[in-house]
Formats: sequence, C-alpha cells, structure tokens
Amino acid sequence: SLLTDSQTVDEGPHILAGYSYLKTGKILLNPEHPPLLKAWSALPLLILNPDLPEEVKKAAKIPAELDQWGLSYEFLHKNRVPADTMIFWSRLMMVFLTTFGALGIALIARKWFGDLAGIVAFILFAFDPNVLAHGRLVTTDTGSAIFIFFAAYAFYLFLKKPTALLAIGSGGIFALALAAKFSSLTLIPVFLILFAIKIINEKNDFEKYLKLIPLFILAAFIALWAIYGFNIEKPINDPKVLDLYRRREILAADPNTYHADKKGDYKLARWIIRNFDPQDQPGTIFRWLAEEVPVPAYRYFRGFFEFLAHDYRGHYTYLSGHIYETGMWQYFIIAYLIKSPLPLLILLAFSFCVFAVFRMRKHSFSFIGYVLLIPPIIYWLISLKSHINIGIRHLMPIYPFYAVMIAGAIALIIKKTPEHSPFFQKSILINSSRKQSVFFKIVFVILIIWFLAETAMIYPYHLSYFNELIGGPKNGHQYLLDSNIDWGQDFLRLKKYMKDNNLDSVYLRYFGKTDWDYYGVKGYAVPNTKEVLKNGPPNGVVIINLTPLFLFNTQEFSWLLNYTPTDRIGHSMRVYDFRK
Repeated sequence: SLLTDSQTVDEGPHILAGYSYLKTGKILLNPEHPPLLKAWSALPLLILNPDLPEEVKKAAKIPAELDQWGLSYEFLHKNRVPADTMIFWSRLMMVFLTTFGALGIALIARKWFGDLAGIVAFILFAFDPNVLAHGRLVTTDTGSAIFIFFAAYAFYLFLKKPTALLAIGSGGIFALALAAKFSSLTLIPVFLILFAIKIINEKNDFEKYLKLIPLFILAAFIALWAIYGFNIEKPINDPKVLDLYRRREILAADPNTYHADKKGDYKLARWIIRNFDPQDQPGTIFRWLAEEVPVPAYRYFRGFFEFLAHDYRGHYTYLSGHIYETGMWQYFIIAYLIKSPLPLLILLAFSFCVFAVFRMRKHSFSFIGYVLLIPPIIYWLISLKSHINIGIRHLMPIYPFYAVMIAGAIALIIKKTPEHSPFFQKSILINSSRKQSVFFKIVFVILIIWFLAETAMIYPYHLSYFNELIGGPKNGHQYLLDSNIDWGQDFLRLKKYMKDNNLDSVYLRYFGKTDWDYYGVKGYAVPNTKEVLKNGPPNGVVIINLTPLFLFNTQEFSWLLNYTPTDRIGHSMRVYDFRK
C-alpha cells in the first residue's frame, strides 16, 4: 500500500522542509513542526540530490517567509528527480523508523512482562490499521509517538536508578521526542507526576534527584539545541516578528479593531496590541529584548508559538455530520471508538480492569503501572481541550502505552510473567484455575486473530479504516473526514480507474496536493449546485472526494447528494456517471 497510495496532503511540505534543512542547516519551512523526523525522512534525498527551489536557496541567505505549500508542489512536480521516487524513499525511512520503534516497544514489554508480552505488544502496535496508515507517511505522528514512549521509558530508568549517566541519557531521549513533535511537551507534566509518585514512595532519594534533575534538563536542552544546529537568533531578525510589529501598528491605529462587542473572542489579540506598543511599557521592554537578546534554539520556540497560535485559532472540525469552527471535546473520544478495531477496544477494557485490580491492592502495584497509565491520561486530557481536531493521528502517542499495557495484562492473567519481571510478585497474581487459564488463552487468541483479520481485510486502505460499530469505512464519512478517511491518498487509484474504464477525462474535484497534469489526468471543474440547477448535470463522469463534498462549502456540490454513486475509488472518492 506504500506504493499504491498517492501523496497525502501534508507530505509535500514535510519532505521539502526536511531536505532543505539537511541542505542548508536552517529551519526555513514548516516551522510548526520540529525538524527531526522530516530530516530523517529526507536523508535518501541527499543521494538523489533533487534541486531546491530558488526561493528556498535565497531564504537560506536572506531570511524570508516562504509558502511551504506552493514550494513543495513545485519541488515534487517540477524537479529532475521524479516525485514518486522522492516520496517512496522518504516514506521508506518512516517505515524503517516505525518498524524499529515497534521492535523497541516489544523489547520493553518483554523486559517488563516477559516473552509473550513482547510478542503481543509488537502485534498490537505494528499491525494496528492506524499505525500502518500513518507509520509509512512522511508526517510526524507515528514517529513522535515512538519517541514519546521511549522518553517515558528512559525517565523510568532514571527514576529507578538515579545516576548521572541515566540523567544525561534520559534527557537526550527526551530531546529527541521534543524535536519530533511539539505534542511531546505533554511529557513535562507526566515527568512531574511520576517524579512526585517516586519521591512519595521513596523519600530518601530526594536529595539525589535534586542534584541530578538539573543535569537531565541541561542534557535535554543541549541535545535539542544541537538538533536545531545550535541556532541562535535575535527575534527582531525574524521576518515573522517584523511583520507582526507592522501589523500591530496598523491594527492599533483603528480603534474598532477587535472591539470587545465584536463577534469572537479577541482577548489575546487586544492584549498583544496593547502590551507590545514599543512606545509604552511593557512593550518597550519586549522590543528591547527582541532587538538585543539572542535566543538559543530560537527556531524551536518560534515554531512552538506558531503551534500555539494554530491551536488558539482552532481548525474547522467535522464530526458526525456537523461542521464546527473549532474543536469539540468529544472529537477524539468518538474517533478512537470508531477507528480502533473492536478486539483492541475489548482488550483495552480488559487491561484496565486488570490494572485496576492491582491498583486496589495498594502494596502490589508496580511503578511500571504508573508509567503506562499516566502518559495516556495526561495526553487524553490535553487532547480533549485541543482546538485542532483533524484526525485520529493526533492520538498516536497513546498507542505504544496501550499496546504494552494490554500485552502486560494478558501475560499477568495467564501467568506468563517471569519471576524476574519488575512487575512480578507471586503472591498478588490474580488467582485463576487451570480451566480458567485455558479459557482466557482461547479468548485472547480469538481476539488477536480477529484484530489481525481486521487489518488484513482493510488492506490496502488502512487510512480509511473504521470498525463495525458504524458499519466500516463505507459509513466513515458520516462521522469523520480529513486524514481519517480522505487525505488525497487515492489519486493514483483514480488514474488507474480512468485507464481501466477508458475515460480520457472526467469532471474532478480532488482533495489533495497532487499535480493532475504530472500524472496525465485530464479533469474539468465539477459544476456547482447553481450551475446544475440552470444547465442540468454534466454529460460525463463526475469524481469527487468526500472532504469537498461534505466539509467545504456544503452547498457547492450538494446537488450530487440527490444521486446514488455508481462506483467508488478506494474509500475516499465517489464516482457519478451522467453520460447520456
């Protein structure tokens, strides 16, 4: 499916951003995502050596704001190296990372709960349809999930045995997570809670931790700074900062700008206009800091604030047939329930019960349990407040923790946890007879086979997976859109469909960033509802993606909803044949 899926929406900017960083050593594009995974994916491009767009080369010498969407379109489709070649090799690097990450997760599960748990954890993570969908794409979601899990494990090792070496090592791995995606900052409250639990249970080690935690922080910052090429800048040299000051002057000159009685919440905008006035305090201090104080790893902080600004503005959300201007707290709960295989949900509920029983026996609950439970809880709580609800991929960091937790619960129930396991205490294993043990084994085998069957049946359309609760992917668009089902991945299948059905041209409304002409696809604009009411349906085949049909201006193509699709391409495109 890596070869049959076309370029998805976000991949172009990620590939170009990673390659430009490797070639120039500067963060020039896509600052809202840290560079580590993008640079990793672009490593093969150093051998292929495609041409960088001229604007990118100029920006490396004279700072400028760049259009990542337009430039990545040009980079992929107007280069001497074929687009498919660049996409394939970049994706292959992500496949390597996901595979090695899955093996690492399995080894940790094996160390904590035994051999069986290692195997189960590998299966549940590596063969989850959502991991398979996003683990091969040039995006930051699956890679950051892996680094977040490894960072939590490294911090566990440091808390378990506080040494200078482990403080430096765990700090370094934390930096890798931070350089993968800004959502890794959710580890900070996780670390604080785990540290508090450890200190409460073992008060004698407090002074030792107090001496080593500054070393952990220093190691993390130096490693992160190194990943950013030891970037140090004065904010005033950033074109984005200068533009913000210019815009502030224009807005401040209009007394009606962002007035309190206007529709919308403009408290932050009004605060910035008022407090960043360079002629008045505290704006004078802010301006002096921007002009005089160099900031180490400035590009990290600049990218983080862009990420916060995006979340503050929010993003259009499609949920259960309704469109919202910003995020809905229910979004990720519904997304997880309908895009996770049912056997996985059953196993997850079971594992919560097992861990709850262990937790009720206060003196038998291992610290490992907290390491597996607290990171997903914190991530869930923060996600529910997010205003960017565009895909279950943003929940990816919980997947490794749940895979290991389920694997551990299974191993504990059927008594396959070795005595040297950190979680093992013979006296507190859940009692079960031989018959009960056999019963559990049969149930677990059935659930895991069912899980694997779900993944096999959706092949090669993993990105569009939905479970039986809503009737599978054919009904997915009634609940979720965007990267949950329709992310531009079926364009190559569209090309094949046209060839197989002898279609020289179609009326096409595509959701994606692929160049039609580059792939030899001839398409005309799909007429809107007003045009159809006047002239009738077009004489030809209409192909439209689900996202523009249901998420964008819903009236634009609403006329199509009066007709039954004659065919579909993948699970993201509808085909309507109006030929006379």
